Amino acid sequence: MVKPLSCQRIFAALLLMLSLAMAGQAVAGGATIERVEPTVLDGQLAVDIDINLTLNETIERALSRGVPLYFVIELQIEQPRWWWFDKTVVNAVLERRLSYNTLTRSWRVSTGDLAITANDQAQALAQLTQVRNWPVVLTDRFEPDRQYKGRVRIRLNTDQLARPLQMDSVNRNSWTLASPWKPFEFAIRREPGVAR
Repeated sequence: MVKPLSCQRIFAALLLMLSLAMAGQAVAGGATIERVEPTVLDGQLAVDIDINLTLNETIERALSRGVPLYFVIELQIEQPRWWWFDKTVVNAVLERRLSYNTLTRSWRVSTGDLAITANDQAQALAQLTQVRNWPVVLTDRFEPDRQYKGRVRIRLNTDQLARPLQMDSVNRNSWTLASPWKPFEFAIRREPGVAR
């Protein structure tokens, strides 16, 4: 027969394990692609992407101390083929840099040579996670009225971190931040009145 005191201990241990697991999920960062919308602008395939990004405690602490973070948005487009492997048409990468200047207490989101300043971390993350009119490739690479499959993801580029942070084996999982691939499909429509 089990004593009531030991049942209480088992219940308390289970409750403690459950609360620790939930706390670990609350502190863990994560990323998901919410929306991908390909459009044609001036003869180019442009993509709008909305990202849901949550930073964990280790990454937020590093940012607040002035460590710049590099996020890579990867996009792949394939042409399905029934007789062989799918043909890769596009492999595109967009790199964004998120940084905090501890002297001026300002946030900055950079894409290439373009930098946008933000007042706080929430505003900087909002700018980082919204990609608008990203020109990916000219539309002449695509056959009209043919269905194409694409996928997109975002990840933290740990290769761009400072060397001591790259070597931190104790907190290695804290620096892993990547979304799963988000699939999408599209077709480039033929212009009306154009003979084939």
